[in-house]
Amino acid sequence: MFTADPTITDLQVKEKGIHKVLFSMNIHQVATPELSAEDARSYVIFFREGDSLSAYIGIYFVRTDRRFYYSYTANPFPFEGLSDVEDEARGFVEDMGFVLDEINIGGMSLDEKNRWLDEQPMFSRRKPAEPQAAAPRPAQRPEPLSPHAARPAASSEPPSRPQPAPAPRQAVPAGAAGLPKQYSKKEARSSTGVVSRDKDALARLLASF
Repeated sequence: MFTADPTITDLQVKEKGIHKVLFSMNIHQVATPELSAEDARSYVIFFREGDSLSAYIGIYFVRTDRRFYYSYTANPFPFEGLSDVEDEARGFVEDMGFVLDEINIGGMSLDEKNRWLDEQPMFSRRKPAEPQAAAPRPAQRPEPLSPHAARPAASSEPPSRPQPAPAPRQAVPAGAAGLPKQYSKKEARSSTGVVSRDKDALARLLASF
């Protein structure tokens, strides 16, 4: 007979000598003690204990990661009783709707056996989800300065000195082009008298003919 054993929380399958393992090929809904149906998988494990064997049934609930264990009331029992205990375990599990298959655990190497056990959620604890690294915040663009706060950049060159405006050019009277700058009125009157005397001498010369 198999009875629920709430004192078992971990079968420690890697620390014990596993003789035989049966596991369900299907996931089937099983009612939990809270009367809610949940997807589950079942296992039947036989351990060697010296010259005897011990048998356990484990029910693993997928969604809530919970485990329920049943132990054979006559543990440990002799090897000769293996067939009867296995039949009883199969009947117990198949009545819940599971279809069992056997894994050739005895034909596996130690690494292969440990790898298979690690792949079964029943025997390995889920690792807590690692916290995701916070996404880097985008660099904030500097806000433009207010027009009132803007200041012109200081120039490294000294400010240019104001240049004096050119002196205004004096207007030249018409007909005076080519005249010397210091041409005076006195010189103009002297030249006019000489021309008059020349004209009188020329007139007298012509009258004598």
